[in-house]
Amino acid sequence: MRGWLAVSAIVGAFLVAKGEVRYEKGRVVARDVHGKTYLESGEHGLWLVKFAETNRLSAAQVEREARMDGRFSETRHGDTVVSKWLSSILDVTVTTVHQSDGSLTMKAHLTAKKGIVEDFHFPANLRFRPADVARFVFPGRGNETTGMALNERFFTSKCSYAVPYPPLFADWARLETKSGASIQIYGVQRRGNFAPWKNPHPFVPGLATVAGDGRGGYYSHASAYWLKPGESVETPAVRIVEGGTVDSSLSAYLKENGLGRSLSSKLPPRDGAAFLRRLAASPLLLVLSADAKRITSLADDLPMPTLVHIHDYMPHGFDNAYPDFFPPRKTFGSPEDFRNMVVAIHARGGLFMPYTNPCWWGSEPFKSEVFKKAGMEPIARKRDGSPITLKYGRHKGYNITYWHPDVQAANRATRREARETYGSDILFQDQCGSLPWFRDFSPHSPSVTAHEEGMISIVEEDSRHMPLFTEDGFDMVADSELGLTGCAWGTVPLEDMVGRKLHKEKRFPADTWVLEPVAQRLFRDKLLFYHHDLAGFTRNERVLAWVLALGYNIVVAYRADELTKDEGVRRWYAWLHALQSRVLARTVGGRVTEFVHDRSPLFARGIDPATPSDDGTVVATYGGVRFLVNLGDVPRTIGGHRLAPYGWWIEGLGVKAGMPEDGVPFIEADGEKITYVR
Repeated sequence: MRGWLAVSAIVGAFLVAKGEVRYEKGRVVARDVHGKTYLESGEHGLWLVKFAETNRLSAAQVEREARMDGRFSETRHGDTVVSKWLSSILDVTVTTVHQSDGSLTMKAHLTAKKGIVEDFHFPANLRFRPADVARFVFPGRGNETTGMALNERFFTSKCSYAVPYPPLFADWARLETKSGASIQIYGVQRRGNFAPWKNPHPFVPGLATVAGDGRGGYYSHASAYWLKPGESVETPAVRIVEGGTVDSSLSAYLKENGLGRSLSSKLPPRDGAAFLRRLAASPLLLVLSADAKRITSLADDLPMPTLVHIHDYMPHGFDNAYPDFFPPRKTFGSPEDFRNMVVAIHARGGLFMPYTNPCWWGSEPFKSEVFKKAGMEPIARKRDGSPITLKYGRHKGYNITYWHPDVQAANRATRREARETYGSDILFQDQCGSLPWFRDFSPHSPSVTAHEEGMISIVEEDSRHMPLFTEDGFDMVADSELGLTGCAWGTVPLEDMVGRKLHKEKRFPADTWVLEPVAQRLFRDKLLFYHHDLAGFTRNERVLAWVLALGYNIVVAYRADELTKDEGVRRWYAWLHALQSRVLARTVGGRVTEFVHDRSPLFARGIDPATPSDDGTVVATYGGVRFLVNLGDVPRTIGGHRLAPYGWWIEGLGVKAGMPEDGVPFIEADGEKITYVR
């Protein structure tokens, strides 16, 4: 590292009072400890069906409209209630169990009679009064945020946030009231110990909506189907649980869904602990505009360990002619040059991760060799049989049917070449965690809604052979991933692509919500979080502040010549490397035990709260290390420390680091002090 650096000698536990939740005469009703109703089934009753032909049917309609020959009945057997809504259009049977802990477990059985059932909202529009809301905790879109806490103003302002699952990060939501009550609603789709592609209970995608309207606030939970007349289906279970904390609820959610694969289980079987130490100490470095020999020589000049990431190597270029990823294009180097590059990175103590994307096949300006041989059979289809097309900039292609044997074979070939032929440590698979689900009418798909089960199966299979990273994420794939990159497009003011969408587009005014890191609470001890591998780069102190606030790891991108010739870039990367290896590495595998996002300092300035220059402060503890972070462009005092614009103070587990207003940024760790001169 000579020449790079000068070196010298808790809110997630919100505990609430215990009320009760009951199922009464076809309705869900939740009451606080004082007996006051704070959540109940709304205008649709327990459920609402959307048909493909755009008409709708609700439980309330069946109950009150004799013209449909509607009949509603209930039978009770101890703690179990069986409710039936029978009509000329649809039959619905709901079995509700009042559990011994006071919670509800509900399942529905549907039989279509007329029309095609497209979406089943269950429970539909659970209503609450905005004035009662202390927080509504919601995971949000996995490619926009790691989680949010919505307040009363979100609902009185009639904001609406409808998110398909996926990319909704988790099928979970929680309401906390000002009286101290709380309730969580979540789906249960347990991933049993089945081989990939063999799950007898395939994943059912859905939709979650949290919103305010003229009637108040509501939450709706839906599953997606394509149920034709004469066909029946049983829905996944829905759990409604009163009381507890955010963390206890999320732990239950993971357990009941069979999720929670450990971090250690995702590591290579040999020397896994040593591998994790190297990875934890490594910034993710995307090297641009360099061939294999140039990167080989660069390995001798980089602070190590570093996770070297590339996408320039592909035979037809980025976003072109997928799924052809190997051998490398001739201008990048020969296969031997590629292998020598990886060997050189390993020799210096680094790690290597190539970019791939198993989610679509490119067609223009020319098809891949795999595509030419397979033809159009593996391509996903719309209802009318036409192919589902994609376009990213000037690049065109098609969504694929993961269940087609040629798709699976192509992915396996990519994985084998990356690992066995070229010695990759980690395989990056773009879009496996970010693409919204869609209905695939290909005859090769086992069902119209099987697309996401195929996606999950690819990730589950590949994770058994080597560690995986992907873009953004949702819970069912996060369980198999070693790293997620992204999850914060709507939050962080990135320079490289359109970040901070939730603010910039003013979809949700800043006074209606704050950050609440649901994704990290679920998985931070089970994988590593990063900003986006292709655009979430830590190139300035503002983005660095966000990295630290979210408990992320560092991502940067530079051309090889910048890393060797630009002294400013060299010093900045050395500083980031020191933060990653000396500070952030200590938190890898550690849980979130404290997180408070406070926008009041921003509001006190009287400026536009949507400005990307300021988002208040964050106080968080990750794995025993406490972070005090100023997300604003003015100095602030946090926890007794006067911090510079985008400054921070970090302390715990043998490390102290800071960016104070009146001093230089520093790290004190392992008996050394490291400083950075801006």
